Amino acid sequence: QPHKKTQTADQTVISSYLSLLKKRKVHLGMGAIFVYVGAEVTIGSLLINYMRREDVLGIAASDASSLVAIYWGLAMLGRFAGVAALKWFSAEKILILASSMAIFLVASAIILSGPLSAAALISVGFFNSAHFPLIFSTTLRDSDSSAPKISALLCMSICGGAIITLVAGSLADIAGLKAAFLVCIICYAYCLYFSYYHRNQQQQS
Repeated sequence: QPHKKTQTADQTVISSYLSLLKKRKVHLGMGAIFVYVGAEVTIGSLLINYMRREDVLGIAASDASSLVAIYWGLAMLGRFAGVAALKWFSAEKILILASSMAIFLVASAIILSGPLSAAALISVGFFNSAHFPLIFSTTLRDSDSSAPKISALLCMSICGGAIITLVAGSLADIAGLKAAFLVCIICYAYCLYFSYYHRNQQQQS
């Protein structure tokens, strides 16, 4: 009897999670966290090798590592700026700006060369960090009792940091680092879609 009760309880929990996955806002939010973390980690992982390229900065790995620290430092500043901006703008508008700027800067890094390319890629860090809390809170909006389970699903989605980095790294081996950053543009484009979707939902409600 106890075993059957445990089995029934497990099945109930699994079915409740599966039912949540069918909700559009949940799987859109999971996708946004997945690709955002993937893009952020991909840039941080490839930054040193990119800065070492002769057509970018041509510097030693030890010097390039300090630029990686700036990239992550800008992410911290961006987090504070994103929170402050919520006093005047909606989460959707901030996400639209952050995603659009990330796309613009990564594209600039791909098109340009030398210090301008390096500066563009490092600057992405500033617009990265606003994504996570705003995607999280936007997805959880009006969730009520299902919020803890949705939060768990969103937290699981950070595995994108491992999977997308692997995809981008494989592409870098085949076609070069600039081609690998195209993966990041696709990721930020999805975040932009997520932002517009929720903005439209807010306008219709």
